[in-house]
Amino acid sequence: MEDRLYLVHPNVPGSTAEALGIPTLMSKMLEAEELEYSFGQSDSLTHRLNTLLDDYSDGFAVPKELVQNADDAGATEVRFLYDERTNADSLSCLIDEGMKECHGPALWVYNNATFSDDDFENITKLNGATKEAQTDKIGRFGLGFNAVYNVTDVPSFVSRHCIVIFDPHTTHLGRSIRNRSKPGLKLDTRKHRRKLRSLGNQFRPWNDVFGCDLRPTARTDCYPATLFRLPLRTRAQAQRSEICRRPYDDAEVRSLLRRLVAGADQLLLFTQNVTTIGVHHLASWCSSPADMTELFRISKRPVRIVRELNPVVVHINDASKALDRETQHFVGQ
Repeated sequence: MEDRLYLVHPNVPGSTAEALGIPTLMSKMLEAEELEYSFGQSDSLTHRLNTLLDDYSDGFAVPKELVQNADDAGATEVRFLYDERTNADSLSCLIDEGMKECHGPALWVYNNATFSDDDFENITKLNGATKEAQTDKIGRFGLGFNAVYNVTDVPSFVSRHCIVIFDPHTTHLGRSIRNRSKPGLKLDTRKHRRKLRSLGNQFRPWNDVFGCDLRPTARTDCYPATLFRLPLRTRAQAQRSEICRRPYDDAEVRSLLRRLVAGADQLLLFTQNVTTIGVHHLASWCSSPADMTELFRISKRPVRIVRELNPVVVHINDASKALDRETQHFVGQ
């Protein structure tokens, strides 16, 4: 079946073309699957997310929920990276102009498990109950994941062959979203490896972060893990946000990571699979993720019975001593 291509005169406003249901060239090129949130409510998605944050207002909820979800997925390690890079040299050839605001400093969260097909579906559900029938699950992907909206308005992640971007306001992905009831995109790298070449800058920050490679020349189109990117909410975004009016700056991130370091041992007490939590830092002047510094790592040895319990082992890399006093302070040294 042939797909019709509609050409719009350049003098026709984009809003008019959108109202007529004419897709953008970018959306046709990407052939992305739009993501539909399901939450069984008549109010707006952004208002619903804002209400949900009342249950996850504590900043520590972000690492706690992501560690729990990783544990549910069978991951054995979770790593957090504070990336201060501004990526100012890669602000062209993005999915939409609105994505420029999401190209600055970010919090990355890695785990060594992958999303199942059900996980891809459940992460868009806000009505809960996605794991109630599974007694071995301690998190709820549909609800717990939304703690990330404390720090960002546009979370995204890569797992297996999929790139997922959420945009509840439908402003950052712009006209790439044709249906505002489906505020997000899901790209299949198996189909779009060559097409992603024209969006190289959009995914450039991902390359080499915990082994991720979204270059068109990558040897594989499957990432055998899960990597979240949470671009920090800027002051400009916070002023417009209907989800959370709190900007997340450098001081907020350092405070969050200090709390993570202080409470990491408690998190590991309740995990069934995760045995290692790490914290990393990538300074603004670094040219590559290979320059990241490990600040903290804590591990436990899995046990079968209580009397086999071994002490939790904490490791703080000597490389952290090379950081400035402020950075050393945020890991509690």
